[in-house]
Amino acid sequence: MPLCLALLALSWRPPLSPAGRPSAARACADDLDRQIARERAAVEELRRSVSELERSLQSKRDAMRAPPPPHDAPPPPPHAAAATTPSEVFESFVAEVERGGLAVGDELRGVLRAAWDEAVALQSREVAWLKKSVTAMASLEGALDAPGPEVDVSDDIAKATALMEDAPDLGEYSSLPQRIYNFYRNLEPGEISGAMERMASGEESASGAFSAQLKLLRDHEAAGCVEYRRFAEALSFRANGTLAAAAGGMRVPYDPLVTVITRLLIKRDEKADDKDDEADALLASSPLLRRYVELAKPALEGRKFTAVGAFLFVVSLTCVEQSTLECAAVYVYARALAAANVKRLAFCAGTSPPEDVDALVVQRELAYGGEDFGSIVFTASALSVLGVLLSGFLGWQVLSFVLSPLFGSQ
Repeated sequence: MPLCLALLALSWRPPLSPAGRPSAARACADDLDRQIARERAAVEELRRSVSELERSLQSKRDAMRAPPPPHDAPPPPPHAAAATTPSEVFESFVAEVERGGLAVGDELRGVLRAAWDEAVALQSREVAWLKKSVTAMASLEGALDAPGPEVDVSDDIAKATALMEDAPDLGEYSSLPQRIYNFYRNLEPGEISGAMERMASGEESASGAFSAQLKLLRDHEAAGCVEYRRFAEALSFRANGTLAAAAGGMRVPYDPLVTVITRLLIKRDEKADDKDDEADALLASSPLLRRYVELAKPALEGRKFTAVGAFLFVVSLTCVEQSTLECAAVYVYARALAAANVKRLAFCAGTSPPEDVDALVVQRELAYGGEDFGSIVFTASALSVLGVLLSGFLGWQVLSFVLSPLFGSQ
């Protein structure tokens, strides 16, 4: 009996409450599950890190095994370090001016930058105006083409008319260079001229023609460029002595200048008696005049009467009439911007510009005004410009000098 009591005493434990026994086991199991989940997450994170490290090492091994590029591989496109700010884009334009053999001092740089900024603002206003014009023209065309009973389109016509009268400009065009370069700005490139001609013949809508204009300017705006004829127009407002003073003076002797311009405008075989020491000396001593002749001559060589040919004829005679190269300088600086734009737009499109950028610009300029420009050039504005240039004393002096080599004694 004592042995039985002893065994019973050793096996006895204080009983747990019915609620306490299962709750303790559940808490222990939950803790264990959470610990297992954490360890699994750590293992998965470690596995991802190892996989990423393996991929990185593999790509480095592949790069080390790749053959080097051939020595004759094409170079990267020019201006690979793309300009990212307006100042950098402007400096690429200045570099093109200097590429043409012209120095750009601080004062001239300031005048060019002021005109560039003004042209940027003009281009922005023109883009906004063209967007409204496209919408207004599309609305008018939709109303006119709508089937069913006739619709009153007087409001649409009034809106379109108001927009046409509100086309952006730079103010009052009072001087001759301002009027010349306003004419130049409004000569449309070939693709836009074609759209305008198709619109006039009913083959294309007016909104389509305005859309072509809008695309041209939006492409420039997206690339950080300003269309170069807008810049030329803005710069022409400074062709009142300001531009010449900033460049250190642009006045040249009258008689040698007339000879140089005659050679440029009158297409004839050069003979020994056409030589003029003073004219040759003027060309040699004036990088600006020499560059103008280089840029203008390709556009004047063809037999066909073109818009840019008429424009350059007027620019040249203006220089003679004023005995200064300011009007020609506007064209030279604008052409430098055109070359910079070609390179910039090509870079933004992921392509390389042509080797001869100036030749491409001339080719495009020859298409200005469309194929039927011969019938357009004698509009009121063109006649006004030509009439001023060829009136009075200038007409007698220039024409007599031009015609004397042709009809004088041989």
